Amino acid sequence: MKCENVQKYFMSYLAEEASEEEKLVFEAHIADCSSCSSELQEFDQVWNSLGAWEDQRVPDHVEEGILNAARKVVIAIHENVWVSSWASLKKLLRPMIPLAMGLVAAVFSAGILSSRMNLSEIHPLGLTAVGALWTGIYGIVFYILFAAGKAEASSWRDFARASIAAIGIFLAFTLISPLPSSVNFCRYYAVTQPIIERISISGSFFVFGTLYALIPMSIATYFSGSRSGNHPFAKGSLAGVMFVMLLAPSIYLQCAPFAIGVLLVWFGGALLGSVVGGIIGYWVRYRFAGA
Repeated sequence: MKCENVQKYFMSYLAEEASEEEKLVFEAHIADCSSCSSELQEFDQVWNSLGAWEDQRVPDHVEEGILNAARKVVIAIHENVWVSSWASLKKLLRPMIPLAMGLVAAVFSAGILSSRMNLSEIHPLGLTAVGALWTGIYGIVFYILFAAGKAEASSWRDFARASIAAIGIFLAFTLISPLPSSVNFCRYYAVTQPIIERISISGSFFVFGTLYALIPMSIATYFSGSRSGNHPFAKGSLAGVMFVMLLAPSIYLQCAPFAIGVLLVWFGGALLGSVVGGIIGYWVRYRFAGA
């Protein structure tokens, strides 16, 4: 056996961990090799000195300090993991909350409409598409409403607050008397029948569409205009556009039995009423309430 191979067995030989065969080969080499024999003696001295050392107990205050430091490190790691996990979860759920609220609002709105009209005339795919669109629009508005408190976002939160309040008033009007029912009533009521005949059915839907949007929007923007400040015309127009976006799916659902022309004139009237109502509400608030 070569010297470099024998030297690998020094520690195992001294620790008495070598096999009998390895011992015989090792001892035979040591007996014939003075260099390895001398090196083995040096290893043996070091090994014996290690055995002479006595184990020393760590002082209680040192042990307690180490344990306390270790506990603090473990607690800090767990807290950081929890805080990081919770922050990641909130970041993930934050955009989902407005969408969930939008879904609830869309279902509630559709429920109001279905209680006053027959939605079975609408194709299921069309009804699903409108529901998804309505949920998305509601979700966007709710996201704006609950956006981070930045100064530049305050006006947009006012618009969102006003449009949601206005759609609530509009749905209340629909629950009491849907717009098509109001038009139909006026067609046969003696006092209003001549007017309806003069302006035609399409004109009637335009007028009622304007009123059904103008009244809710003017009320909602007035009570939501605490931060409206100046520029009531611009802000009323923006709030009106946001409201008519929420209103559009409702108009489509109620126009299912009618021709496309009725849908267009109703939407045109709703757009006009939304913008004019928003301007009136903000202007009155700004002019007379000192907002």
